[in-house]
Amino acid sequence: MSEYEEIIIIDQKQRSVETPKTSADEVDDRSQVFMVMGAKKMSTIVSMVIFASWFLCNKSTDANMVTNKVAPTTLSHIQPSLVCSAGYFACKDQLKCLHQRKQCDGVSQCEDGSDEEDCDNELDDNMWNNLWRKRKDEAHKFSEKMCSDDLCECKEAKFWYCVNTGLQKIPDTVPVTAVTLDLSANHISYLNQSALRGFHNLKELSLNDNGLRILEEGAFHNCPDLETLSLKLNRLEELVPNLFAKNNSLKYLYLDQNWLTEIPAKAFDHLSKLIKLSLRRNRIKAIEPAAFYGTSSLVQLFLDNNMLTDIKRHYFEKLTNLGELYLINNKISSIEPNSFVSLTQLQNLILRQNRFTKLVNGMFAGLKSIQYLNLEENQIEHIEEKSFMYVENLISLYLADNPFRTMPPNTLKGLVNLKFIHFSVFYTCIYALHVRVCNPKGDGLSSTKNLIENPVLRISVWVIGVVGVLGNCLVLLGRFCINEDNKVHSFYIQNLALADMLMGVYLLTVGSKDMYYREQYLSNDQQWRYSWLCNSCGVISTISTEMSVFTVVLITLDRYINVVYPFSLHKCGRKTAYFLIFSMWLANFFLAVLPVLGIPYFGEQFYRNNAVCLPLHIHEPYIKGWEYSAFLFLGINVLAFIFISYAYFVMFCNIRKSAMSLRTNRENHDHLIMKRFSMIVLTDFMCWVPIITVKTVALAGYQIGDNLYAWLAIFILPINSALNPLIYTMMTTHFKRAVLKNVLVRAFFKMNQSDLTGSSCGVLRQHSCVQVTELKIVADDCRTKSTNKNAVIM
Repeated sequence: MSEYEEIIIIDQKQRSVETPKTSADEVDDRSQVFMVMGAKKMSTIVSMVIFASWFLCNKSTDANMVTNKVAPTTLSHIQPSLVCSAGYFACKDQLKCLHQRKQCDGVSQCEDGSDEEDCDNELDDNMWNNLWRKRKDEAHKFSEKMCSDDLCECKEAKFWYCVNTGLQKIPDTVPVTAVTLDLSANHISYLNQSALRGFHNLKELSLNDNGLRILEEGAFHNCPDLETLSLKLNRLEELVPNLFAKNNSLKYLYLDQNWLTEIPAKAFDHLSKLIKLSLRRNRIKAIEPAAFYGTSSLVQLFLDNNMLTDIKRHYFEKLTNLGELYLINNKISSIEPNSFVSLTQLQNLILRQNRFTKLVNGMFAGLKSIQYLNLEENQIEHIEEKSFMYVENLISLYLADNPFRTMPPNTLKGLVNLKFIHFSVFYTCIYALHVRVCNPKGDGLSSTKNLIENPVLRISVWVIGVVGVLGNCLVLLGRFCINEDNKVHSFYIQNLALADMLMGVYLLTVGSKDMYYREQYLSNDQQWRYSWLCNSCGVISTISTEMSVFTVVLITLDRYINVVYPFSLHKCGRKTAYFLIFSMWLANFFLAVLPVLGIPYFGEQFYRNNAVCLPLHIHEPYIKGWEYSAFLFLGINVLAFIFISYAYFVMFCNIRKSAMSLRTNRENHDHLIMKRFSMIVLTDFMCWVPIITVKTVALAGYQIGDNLYAWLAIFILPINSALNPLIYTMMTTHFKRAVLKNVLVRAFFKMNQSDLTGSSCGVLRQHSCVQVTELKIVADDCRTKSTNKNAVIM
């Protein structure tokens, strides 16, 4: 066994699943599950059970309740067999079927706990272990120092470590009987055939980080027993032929982080015992035909972080024993047909962080032993139906961090051994209902079960939606009924209420769809997200959000001019206000509708990226149209918040300096104004700053927690639509006095006229008259005060 490191060869038994013929429509496990008794039972009971099973199956077929079911796994005739519908998996005790989302979710649902067993993907663990494996003796190489000289330290006179000592050649003090020789971090830039003369017992040699440029032919001919050779972090630009003797023993060769640009033909000739070859972090752009001839025992090949642009048919010829192939972070965009036909023993293929844009039919032909396939972090937008046709033994498939959201329905049906699959978004699990573990299981907001998973957020949707609609309707009716002197300001408030009411309509629509799809969202996901209603919800929410922002800015500007420049001749008149509001509605409608006009820049996912049809794009910040989303939720909102904060600060300072005061108590007056202004700025801060912050952090590349995303979309973003009616209308003194005048006074008159007649009510009428007179005085006082500057503020 090598002292440098151990090689782990994955050798898992292939798992086969027998799929007997079943009827076209099987029984839904939640309502119709039957048990087949064993052969040890009495024949009459068996007959009865068979008849009952036949009856139930035909009944379910007639009812046409279940479609697209997966054939059940055949179990022993001695034990009872539970038939589960597509997307459901039986517990080991055969007493219950559990949905895919409940498998490996950290909560045991089966009585025997089998739903939480076999949840660790050993293939994935082995992949990462092989990528980051440490040398076996790294922690103990200096634990027993037996000998030393001025340049080197050694152990047992066989293991010599001459690290970072400024050597330009192999020191004479190292005996030729050495078994391990580490010469890392020196200045040995040249190695000829005589440099290692006499080192016939050498098994491990490290020349890492030496600035090594030249290896002459036959450089390692004198080391027939050499098993591990590490040449990392050097400046080798080419691999010369005939470096090793014909009968060499090399098993592990590391050429990482050199300057290699290609692998020439027969570059590794005579390395018939080589097990692992690492060529990471070079500049390799091409692999010549017959490059790996002579390496018939090779099991692991690492070509990560190079500059390969495609995979040609001749690249991996003759590598019939290769078990693991790593091609991480290249520029590969295509694979020639039959490029993998020689790799009949390949079990792990890692192609993550490349530039594939589509997967084509028969792309992986020849990989009959493949168990682990990683295609994460590519640019895959399209997957053809037979892309995975020849990889029936696949156990783990990774497709996360790709832009595709749909695939042909039968793309994964042939992968009967697939146990683990990873997508970018949970709703693509609809294509893998036969796979026990499908991730992710949700996005914090939605899950395979519900459009809105969090019960608190479900309630919030309805509460904010109802308050938004009713509250803003009340504002609209109130503003239309109340005769106000400041018509321009009232017109702005009416439009703000209309914009906020649209947010309430949006929330109620989403809430109703959540109820409609309750407990079965995944099967209806595509129908919902690709519907005209989802797009309409996205448009409405965008119009509401941006129009609300624009209107609050306009109201703030109007107040700012009235307070800071009370005698200005350039105040906004009614015609100007109508023009500005109309232009803002038109502009916001255009901004919101633009992404649904079929423009390629926006793609198909701008409003369909999540189940609530919001274009926040938090989980996938760089999806198509991300700049436009950033402009809407960052650019506009940041500028609006800065202006509003500045304007109200200046207004408050101006009011404190002004001699115009409606109250005799100046401190109470200032406190009231400060309270109102603080409320306006605080609510804007609570709504916009979290959105701005989270969006910025997401664009910076940081992962946003699912729970934070859910609260942001459902609660924080729309909360202003429910609060604005209170802040801008219902809490104002003018509105309350107007309601008192127009509602209570009329109620008094109506009550007195209908209920009190004749002299019998004279005393009551006299008493009411006094109250009404008082109310009129209050109302007249309100009208008088509404004409000055502070009425605009309050």
